[in-house]
Amino acid sequence: MLDEEIIEQNKKYWNEHADLWYGTTALPQYGVRFPTEDELHLFGDVRGKSMLEICCGSGHSLVYNAKKGAKELWGVDLSQKQLDNAAKLLAENGCSANLFCAKMEDELDVPKGYFDFVYSIYGIGWTTDLQGTFDIFYPETVKSFRSRHIAVNPDHVWHRLDDTSYLERIGAASISDVDGKLHPTVAGLLMFGEEYKIRQEYPEYFLDYREMLDPSIRWTDRLESSSGEWSGNLLDFFFQMERKLFRDLKKPFMLDGITRVDETPVHKAIREALANCIANAEFNFARGIVIIKNPETIILENPGSIITGKAQMLKGGVSEPRNKSIIKMFNLIRIGERAGSGVPDIFSVWNDEGWIPPTVDELYKPDRTVLTLAFSKKQATSGKNKRQTEKTSDKRKKQAANGKNKRQAEKTSGNGKTADNKQAIIEFITQKGIAKTAKIADAVGLSQPRVRVLLAELVAEGIVEPQGEGRARVYTSKV
Repeated sequence: MLDEEIIEQNKKYWNEHADLWYGTTALPQYGVRFPTEDELHLFGDVRGKSMLEICCGSGHSLVYNAKKGAKELWGVDLSQKQLDNAAKLLAENGCSANLFCAKMEDELDVPKGYFDFVYSIYGIGWTTDLQGTFDIFYPETVKSFRSRHIAVNPDHVWHRLDDTSYLERIGAASISDVDGKLHPTVAGLLMFGEEYKIRQEYPEYFLDYREMLDPSIRWTDRLESSSGEWSGNLLDFFFQMERKLFRDLKKPFMLDGITRVDETPVHKAIREALANCIANAEFNFARGIVIIKNPETIILENPGSIITGKAQMLKGGVSEPRNKSIIKMFNLIRIGERAGSGVPDIFSVWNDEGWIPPTVDELYKPDRTVLTLAFSKKQATSGKNKRQTEKTSDKRKKQAANGKNKRQAEKTSGNGKTADNKQAIIEFITQKGIAKTAKIADAVGLSQPRVRVLLAELVAEGIVEPQGEGRARVYTSKV
């Protein structure tokens, strides 16, 4: 039987037998021999709350909540006879409610994101489209976005709109010319959708956060979009990354007049880097967005190359985000830079802090962009530090001159020495998150040719992973 036939049959039954079921299975009752709402208190205090009941039937649950102090009541039912009985009961009890005769599977003519409670007492089981019935209401992600928008711009004219109109304005949804219904845009799906729905559109979609603050633990924190423990969409990922990346940053006591300022330029720069990573991701490419937090670095990787080119991005002045609708939404909540100055500003903040300049690497096959933010101080080049730098330079020259002897020593030292060298390489890559051969060789005190041999063995063993080709090749840890 087709869904429409089932719905019509249900409608016919309830119109003919509404009086037979008058007042049955309604609050405070949840069913035969079930604890009641008076015992369970699932709703808690409903005073001053707005409530929508799906399949409200004869209205007895609406009356129950009205007597508990609910401020505003709405009811939807397929049967007009049921609604007639409900209207009469409400009037007899001095209560009022907005009643609608409609299929719960349809997009209901009710405010979106408005109700404190949406509930059904033994009614939702009659639906022919369970997921569709729930999908008519937008998830909490939309509420989070709207709350943040209100916080940063309380006078914006769009705050007066219902969710449908608001989502259209921000580019997250549009009315289809085919069925006349509201559907998410690609940007809206990525920002507000469920992960499993996003992957139906983008099979390679993946968000990954790896926190490695303790060498004795593989991950001190891990968040993946595919875990099923959260929505897996971009906006929720962004807000979670804010909290995780900010929690170890110092917050010196600062006042703006008499108001404490809880954010530093470093907080703002990391937020800009995160928004830039998301807004420029190519979600059709493999491996997705990866954020790695180490004690000394934060690494942000996104699939896709730099549209304007690396030189222009570092120079600034040209804004060409890959996902323009996403950056538009971020801009509404004061996140992301549209003037093309975002990346240069990040470099400026790092310079002001006296830290090693950020690095931007472009990898290929597949295309990826990697931004590394290090929290290490620059080494001074004057006085005592200058002399130390010169000593280090002399030492490296001596190491290079003795490279042949080093390699010979390595060959004759046996498998134990090789294992030690491999472990040193693994620890360095794990600490840094991503590293080139030259930096690895310098850190572990081996020649670059020898390091390349050991890296090849580690790749074959599945311990490290190469990215990029030629001089742009870097290595990351897979353990």
